[in-house]
Amino acid sequence: MNYGKAPKTLMLILLICIVPSCKEDPPVDNTCWDGQLPCATTEGKNIFGCYIDGQPFVADVDFTVGGPIAVDGNFNEDTKWLSVQGTYEDPDDNLESIYLYAYILNGIGSYFVDITGTEQHGYIDFSGQKCNYYHDPDNPGTVNISFLDTEENIISGTFGLILKNSACTSDTLMQITDGRFDILY
Repeated sequence: MNYGKAPKTLMLILLICIVPSCKEDPPVDNTCWDGQLPCATTEGKNIFGCYIDGQPFVADVDFTVGGPIAVDGNFNEDTKWLSVQGTYEDPDDNLESIYLYAYILNGIGSYFVDITGTEQHGYIDFSGQKCNYYHDPDNPGTVNISFLDTEENIISGTFGLILKNSACTSDTLMQITDGRFDILY
C-alpha cells in the first residue's frame, strides 16, 4: 500500500471544499450618484455616504490584503444590534471613519443611535490632523431603516448625527447629514 499520496489527496479535497466557501466583500458601487453622494439603494450595494459639516464623505478605500475596509457593517438578527462603519482614504493615504450603532427592534422604522459608555467614537481621523468626535448621549442622532431582508442579509437606511468633542479648539460639534448606507451583513 502506498500512503504517500493520501496526504496530497486529502489536501486537494480540502482545498476544493474550502476555497469556494471564502466570501469576498462586495465592491463599493459607485454607479449611481445623488449629487455628491452615492444614491440611497436597497440592494446590498455596499455603499456609505453622508455630508460632514456640508462636505461630502463617501466611503472609499484602496484595496489591500488585511487593510482597511471601505464599508463594514453587521446586523445581528438575534440581538437586533446594528453596527455600520464607513471609511474614506484621502489621496495622501490618511483614513477617516464614521461609526454608528443602533438597536433595531422592529425592522423598518426610525431609531435613535445607541450610545453605550461615556465616550463612544462617531468619527475618527487616523492621521491625527483633525479632532476625533464622539456620539452625544443628549443628542444621539437617528437611524432610519428603509429596507431589511433577513433572507438575503441586506439592511439599508439613512442617518443623521451631531457628534461632539468639547476639547476640540477648531469646532466642538460635527454635523453629519443626509447619511445613507446599504450593506450585506
